[in-house]
Formats: sequence, C-alpha cells, structure tokens
Amino acid sequence: MKRRDFLKVSTVGAVGTSMLAVPRGTWAQGPIKIGMPAALSGSNAQYGIQAKRAADLFARDNNFRPKRVTPAAMDVLQRHRWKGNIRELRNTVERLIIMTPTDAIDLPDLPESIRVDGASRGSDNEPIRAGTLREHKEVSERAFLVQKLRETGWNISKTAELIDTPRSNLYKKLEQYKISQESDG
Repeated sequence: MKRRDFLKVSTVGAVGTSMLAVPRGTWAQGPIKIGMPAALSGSNAQYGIQAKRAADLFARDNNFRPKRVTPAAMDVLQRHRWKGNIRELRNTVERLIIMTPTDAIDLPDLPESIRVDGASRGSDNEPIRAGTLREHKEVSERAFLVQKLRETGWNISKTAELIDTPRSNLYKKLEQYKISQESDG
C-alpha cells in the first residue's frame, strides 16, 4: 500500500470539532477531522447571542472583567452583515473587550466599518446604506421616529402630534421597528 492510501483528510464544517491527534511517527487510518469555523447564517438575533457568548468566554478564559454591550451597540452588531464566519465576529468582540477602557462597549467603541455598515440608524454623521428602496425607507423612517421621540422626551402623544399622525399608527410603527426607550433612548 502506498502512503496516500492511509492518510485521508476531510473537513467538517462544525464549530467545536477539533483535529484528532495522531501520534508523531504513526499513520492515521481513517479520516482526520479538521474543525472549520461555522458560517454565520440565520436571524440577526443569532449574532447578538454569539457576540455575548464570545465576550463571556473570552473574558473568563483571559481573566478580563466581563463587559456589557449597550443596546445600541448590540443593535449595530446584529445589523452588521457578517460576510465571514463566526471567527470574524469573535475576533471583533475580543478586540472590543481588550481595547475598550470602560465596563460597557458602546457605539463609539465599535470599529468604523461596523458602525457604518451595521448601523443603518440614520444619524447625521453616519451614512445610511440600504440595498433596496424599501430598506432605505424603513431605515429612514425608524431614524426619524427615534429622533422625534428623543425631542419630546419619549412622550408618545406629543410625538404623534408633532409628526401629525394618530397615536395608534405611531404605536404600530414603534412595534414594527422595535423602537423602545431602553434600546434607543
């Protein structure tokens, strides 16, 4: 038998699968599993869960004080289009834990590329990047409503009057865009 008949390598696309150790000087008989980071796919909530998990694990494993992520920063992390795999998200979170001097990770702490791509919140200094006209309309409408709510101190009646819409419609929009004082205040 030739050497290539004994060593066959296959990749496994699952997080947590580690490479099987083959003692030096011996031949592997059977496939060697090599762990490949999983691609991030699914709902945006998954990104938030993975970011929190990565932050907790990194802080525990490296003796860092756990840091909380503000709702606004978490919203941007969840909206960001993670083109890579879970490792990209983990590296970003680890960098934030190391580089952020305070106990909370907030919007200014996020890398600019993530703030611009993931924010889509329509603040004055951040461009809105939406793929379709509908996305642009939704992002703009959400940003407009948050701005008006802040101006009125989150008074729903005053805000509805200010933007000339019935309160019931404003409540529907707040629910549709998941706007709350706790996350957008």
